[in-house]
Amino acid sequence: MVKRDAWFEKNDSVIVFPATVKDDLMAALKIDFNVTDTFHITIGNDRITSVRTTSNDLEEYYQAKEWVKKNRPELISKACEGIWEGGPTPCECVKGMVAGFAHFAIEKQTH
Repeated sequence: MVKRDAWFEKNDSVIVFPATVKDDLMAALKIDFNVTDTFHITIGNDRITSVRTTSNDLEEYYQAKEWVKKNRPELISKACEGIWEGGPTPCECVKGMVAGFAHFAIEKQTH
């Protein structure tokens, strides 16, 4: 955690929590950039009804993610299976992506 900005009410049912973090994936890409992940929490009937996240990830993040899926799927296919549906290995998925992003950075540097 680099910085936790103040939360604010977006409207009468959504509260927004921005958090800036030092991201292992940016480090793997050799980019000095801290990512801000923003959590949008919807509340109804005094309960949390949904949580959505947004991020200011750079375009290179998305390029690297697609490159890993295409060129190094063995690093993520098992580890990231069902990751957004409560999959069992989120830490292993991130580790695989970090390794893949490092390969992407090397590939990009040599071309």
